[in-house]
Amino acid sequence: MSTLEALFDTFNAKHKAESEVAATFVPPSQVLDQLISHNNVVLTGPRGSGKTTLLKMLTVPALANWNTAVALETKKRVDFVSIFVPADRSWHGQLKQLGGSDKDGAYARLLGLSTFTTHIFKAIANAFIDWQSDVAQGDVEVRRLVPAISFEQEQGIVAALSRSWHLKPHAFTFFEMKSALAQRLSTIGALKNKLKYLPAAVDVAEHDFLFCDYREGIKLAHNLHNHASGLPSRRWLVMFDELEVAPSEIQESLIKDLRGTFEQSQINYRLALAPYNRNFVGPSDEAAASPQNDYQHIDLSFARKDRGLTFSRQLCDSLLRQSGVERDIGFVLGGSPFSFDDLTDNDADRGDTSRYSKDAKLGRVFGALADKDASFRHYLTTKKISLDQLEDYSELQMASTLRKVRNIVIIREYFSKPSRSGIAAESLSTRSRKTYRLYAGVPSILALTEGNPRALINLISPLIRLFKSGPATHKVSESRQADEIERSIRIMRSLLRSIPAGEQRREGGVVLKVLDDIGSGFYQGVVSTKFSEQPALSFRVDSGLQPAILSALGKALNMGALVYVPDHGSEEVISSLVGKRFRLNYMLASYYKLPLALDREVSLSTLLAKKSNVHQEAMEFPDAD
Repeated sequence: MSTLEALFDTFNAKHKAESEVAATFVPPSQVLDQLISHNNVVLTGPRGSGKTTLLKMLTVPALANWNTAVALETKKRVDFVSIFVPADRSWHGQLKQLGGSDKDGAYARLLGLSTFTTHIFKAIANAFIDWQSDVAQGDVEVRRLVPAISFEQEQGIVAALSRSWHLKPHAFTFFEMKSALAQRLSTIGALKNKLKYLPAAVDVAEHDFLFCDYREGIKLAHNLHNHASGLPSRRWLVMFDELEVAPSEIQESLIKDLRGTFEQSQINYRLALAPYNRNFVGPSDEAAASPQNDYQHIDLSFARKDRGLTFSRQLCDSLLRQSGVERDIGFVLGGSPFSFDDLTDNDADRGDTSRYSKDAKLGRVFGALADKDASFRHYLTTKKISLDQLEDYSELQMASTLRKVRNIVIIREYFSKPSRSGIAAESLSTRSRKTYRLYAGVPSILALTEGNPRALINLISPLIRLFKSGPATHKVSESRQADEIERSIRIMRSLLRSIPAGEQRREGGVVLKVLDDIGSGFYQGVVSTKFSEQPALSFRVDSGLQPAILSALGKALNMGALVYVPDHGSEEVISSLVGKRFRLNYMLASYYKLPLALDREVSLSTLLAKKSNVHQEAMEFPDAD
């Protein structure tokens, strides 16, 4: 792992115990209700979006260590126990590495599936140990779910599972069962090496455990422990984290299980995936699992700002409290020049025309752009707007004109200069602290993180430390906020540059090139052409694009560099990019000097066709008056 990857993984729940996760948990709005429902659930989101945290919070140790008002209310509604199966990267690629002949390939697939099955059984053993722990038995609500069982009952469960799972533990205890499963993984590893170097020496028929079925194994464990606990109808959630790192065959098997999961009334799945997964069959296939009917889809990407910003504010409040700061994030970072009209409760300038008066700061921005931009003057004339007489305008007029274009005006004025025949756009390649100061303050700086907990913590934590080290009455300066924004962008672009695309090569440069072309095309539409009240800031993937571009888009989406914008009523997991609408991650949008908005869509092929014109330092256009 590189230094930058290690930095980005600092706040990764994967490396934390359940008790640590519970201590700082901030539940996203409505997500917990969906996760504890009586359905299969597919949880999608890019890296750092909180998938692992949410799954771990459903485990017994996390519930027992979660002690807030929301926790107590939630625990009263929980009627299940869960098995957390962490991803193991040794699953991925092993089927490709092993075996040259068809026979060897079949052996390799069998070993891969056996590894996966053994990891599930080991996760069950871990859960059984956790359920008997002092922490679990000490919490009234949790103990209701996992009542203590006797030593004789434990022996009976282990004995029965050992016969079915072909185990030989040293003693019939949960701990020894876990140890035996760890030894099995070592045995499978040795078989993989034999198959790789001495394929003729491998005889899988000697190892009955290779043919264990994970579904039957889960069912038996469920029935045995529920019976011993006196809770025959107790539900189990089997939760698979980072499923995208598993071989395709394993992913496809679990996804097929969603279509009428075995024992579905008592055993449900929670599958955590990256947003784009080609193993999900489209809804047009009658045999495929479908949202609502077979599973509930929870998308942790926030295409529109409202839910993401609400969660980000809650998480910031939690971070401030943990740091001993009795202020809200708005006080710590100050306000933002940008408007968020989709958040009516937070739109401070709604109904206030004084902000646009010629003597106000925002009014001066409008006036400055009108002075140097003939196309903006033409827009004002067409809309019959006089910047000197704003006090005469109604709320409806304000909403349909000035507030609607406020963010575009700010960007266009900030990154342009007067020229003889129009305005000249600042080169997109020119960036400095000044570039990112525009995105400082609340809610803009929160919008940059897209409601991604890891991204937000990485960005906001240093700013909280800065606030604590300074005078309590002073916000963190815009220039220091800009420094942290620039650092976060540098980390994101470095991670994108390092994305592996295959066994022999790396494709990060291709991913960044496609993103840069998209960002440049959007920038041209906002700053380098005639003023438009609704420039394109999102795109739809059309057919006929090169496979390399589609591959780069998929990788960018799974890293969070792109955000999926579902059409109304669409709930399926993305298995194909064609026909889907996307926008740039707002952190990258600030890199490309763009407004933090969704706005109009354009086809991707049209957007990329403009790239030959994008890299000009200025595009001038004649006076429109």
